[in-house]
Amino acid sequence: MNNLDILIKDLKEKGVQLLVIDNELKIQSPKGLITPEIQKLLIENKSNIINLLKKEAIKMNFSLFFFSDDLENEQDKYKLLIDSTKMADKNGFYGIWTPERHFHKMGNIYPNPAIISGALSTITENVILRAGSVVLPINDPIRVAENWSVVDNLSKGRVELSFATGWHINDFVFEPSNYEKRKDIMFERIDIVKKLWQGETIKRKNGANKEIEVEIYPKPYNKNLAIWITAIGNPETYIQAGKRGFNLMTCLLDQDISELKEKIILYKKELVNAGYSEKDKKICIFMHTYLDDSMEKVKEKVREPFKNYLKSTIDLLGKFSQNSDISLDPSKMNENEKEELLEFAFERYFKDRTFFGNIEDLREKVIQLHEIGVDEIACLIDFGLDHNSITQSLEKLSFLVKNFKA
Repeated sequence: MNNLDILIKDLKEKGVQLLVIDNELKIQSPKGLITPEIQKLLIENKSNIINLLKKEAIKMNFSLFFFSDDLENEQDKYKLLIDSTKMADKNGFYGIWTPERHFHKMGNIYPNPAIISGALSTITENVILRAGSVVLPINDPIRVAENWSVVDNLSKGRVELSFATGWHINDFVFEPSNYEKRKDIMFERIDIVKKLWQGETIKRKNGANKEIEVEIYPKPYNKNLAIWITAIGNPETYIQAGKRGFNLMTCLLDQDISELKEKIILYKKELVNAGYSEKDKKICIFMHTYLDDSMEKVKEKVREPFKNYLKSTIDLLGKFSQNSDISLDPSKMNENEKEELLEFAFERYFKDRTFFGNIEDLREKVIQLHEIGVDEIACLIDFGLDHNSITQSLEKLSFLVKNFKA
């Protein structure tokens, strides 16, 4: 805490109100408390005080997001997830996001987020348990509603679901014919999940080819299911999420902050046009996260783990090259060329598209994200760092959680 922070804290404790109105500093004080010396300090530091008060006014939720590097050879595959979840539950984090991943080393311990969240419900009391995301075109919506209703009961109403179209073609071995129309099918199945969640029935044919009415059991603990749409780069997904009044989960994998800002504007415009309130809907961004005492320490710590993580997501590297000034196909590159591409990708991500830094650096990033409409930062922590480093980073992150708690 610097001298200016101490001064503001001391004045507030004495009953002085420092307000920012129309970008001007307004002071309301009991008579005699503001001495000439204090008045001079306030005038000299006016702009800095305004910025500090603006920061204090900003609210941001934080959650943990898991996507996982390759943990196949780990004996205790879920230790980081469990330990981090317990810590988040006790330190004011808002939620835990777990993905649905199939047939790939990346995220290989998360084939079913409902099972994972059911387990987490037994060791938590506060955090929201979220799917990030259910790939609905490859899942029967009845089973989705049924499974998550169990989790909702176990957690006493702490379930929220983000749905995605799916982007790995191999995942569609479950329902191959759905790949081409996956976006339309996702929205159709969301409607089914909503109906079942609210206690309605749907028609299905049984083993005798007879049409019957189906409802799910157990009934959800909380009938008001918060639904999110996972949107990456396609503006149309943002538009459709807004039209339907869903919350928005996004990221900076295939876009920068200025591009995301424009898509959030599209999303909010469609929300309002469809009769929804912006205040009732949330926007969450997931970002690779690591905190240390300085940016130099952060970069040194994350460079190799994060490059290895990027290497296992070679498809994303291909996207990076397409969006840059160069056009490269990673599958046709030799090892030296791949290393150059990895270094390029690392520098690009590190600079603009991650939540890497010290506490003060990341205060500024929180403000930047808040200004474009983000309500929550989902911190992706399992990209290859050792357990102790992640724990120490989470301890620092907890300060931001308390600082910006909504």
